[in-house]
Amino acid sequence: MQEIKLGSVYKTKRNGKDYFRCDATIKTDTKSIRKSFGSLKRYLALEKRDNWIEKYKDLIIQDNDSFGSMFYSWIVNVKQDNILGVSLKPYITTYSKRIKDYLIAKMKTADISNLDAQIYIKQLKETNSLATVKRTLSHINSFFLYATKNRMVKFNPFSTITIKNNFKKRQAYTIEEQKIILDNLNYEDPVDLVIYTSLVAGLRLGECLGLNIDDFRDDGLNIDKQYNISYKNENNKQIAIYIVRDLKTQASHRFIPLPKQACEIIKKRITKIKELNLKTGFEYDPDNILFCDKGKHIEIKRPTRRLKRLCEENNIEYKTFHALRHTYLTRLAESEISPKIAQALAGHEDFSTTMNVYTHVQDEIKKQAVSKLDNLKVFNI
Repeated sequence: MQEIKLGSVYKTKRNGKDYFRCDATIKTDTKSIRKSFGSLKRYLALEKRDNWIEKYKDLIIQDNDSFGSMFYSWIVNVKQDNILGVSLKPYITTYSKRIKDYLIAKMKTADISNLDAQIYIKQLKETNSLATVKRTLSHINSFFLYATKNRMVKFNPFSTITIKNNFKKRQAYTIEEQKIILDNLNYEDPVDLVIYTSLVAGLRLGECLGLNIDDFRDDGLNIDKQYNISYKNENNKQIAIYIVRDLKTQASHRFIPLPKQACEIIKKRITKIKELNLKTGFEYDPDNILFCDKGKHIEIKRPTRRLKRLCEENNIEYKTFHALRHTYLTRLAESEISPKIAQALAGHEDFSTTMNVYTHVQDEIKKQAVSKLDNLKVFNI
């Protein structure tokens, strides 16, 4: 329970003029805060006091109520228990790179105004991409949603701020580039098989690395987990670890049928694992990881480094590892597979994510159609 104590208005002198002051104290069971207010006008001093009381009335007063401190505490004590480790890392990065060293981090959370929020976002835009600013704003809004629900603040000063989308088309490898990549893979190498599987099944890297032998059945892959980064709190420090864990959304759980050739390659891989396990007393791959490295999961950066090197060696523009997944979706769109089927195969929760790829492919098809008309010269004067 809160107890509010109001001091009497008293008059002092400032620069030879009457100056009115008053105090207010808000007490809780664990803490109290006291603040003084002043003005050359008596009613203005009282107005300042009443506005301050209204802001803090009924709020849970924090021991350290600066925005930076509360945001970090929210990450390690609340957010960490509710999301996957791979999703937690961006929140930590937001705090360490885009909050901690800014003036707003030292401000009391309840004192941040919409103008303060606007100034802060403007500062971020000077040194960060719009995508980064948008992600930061999303994290801050998530924090304020929690803070308002738990009576730490009364409103979210960032709620009216919007960041215009800077749409960037999703990159995919062309059919020619895809063929070069496939022709240069070593299908005995588990790292190369990760690249291959991501390309022919549209898997995310963590989904590929999390596969085990039993996930291959009925000529397809059952996707129900991922191998990715997580964090644990040790001595108030976030320690990165890699674990197999559940997928982020229900839509990500899916079964993906594979092309016949891909099935043969996976079957060959499984046969090799079983043979090596028998020879080594199950030391080669004791956990039946489909793509393993000496009995353990492949280090998460190796497939990306391998793909980048492969592209450089064959004069292909490297477009990121995740572009393999976009390539898979692009081939589905080019083959006129239903967008709804593509959404299910990709594990997209939001249909618009799938349609972004399809819209781009359809635009390219339209351009090619008009180009054919140019070649036929049917509209030449």
